[in-house]
Amino acid sequence: PADARAHHTHGVRAWSIPVEDIVTRAGLAAFAKALDHKLGPALLRCKGVVRTARGMMLIQGVGARFTFSPAGPLPETFRPHVTCIVENRERAEVERLLPWLHVPEGTLPPTREEIA
Repeated sequence: PADARAHHTHGVRAWSIPVEDIVTRAGLAAFAKALDHKLGPALLRCKGVVRTARGMMLIQGVGARFTFSPAGPLPETFRPHVTCIVENRERAEVERLLPWLHVPEGTLPPTREEIA
C-alpha cells in the first residue's frame, strides 16, 4: 500500500556535497570512519567521486562498509562530490565531517571520541 511506502521513506534524505579540493588516501579512510562514528546506522549509503593526487577516485559505502577504487572516464563537466543518503539526520552533520577527507597521509582514522 502507498501508506506503507511513505512510512518507510519518511526522514530519508540525500545530499550531494561538492568536494573541490584534492582528497588524500588517508582522508578517504578517515572520512568513512568519521561517518560511521557520527551517523552509525542512520547512514544508509554514501557514494561519489573525488579528486586525489593519483586521479579520480570512486567512493561507495553502505553502512560502515566502504570501498574506494579508481573512477572510470568522466565527462569534462563533471564536478567532484559526495552524496550521502541518511535517515533522520541533517546535511550539516555530514558537512562537518568533510575536513577529514583532507588529513595528511599517515593520519589514522578518527576515534569515536574525536567525532563526538
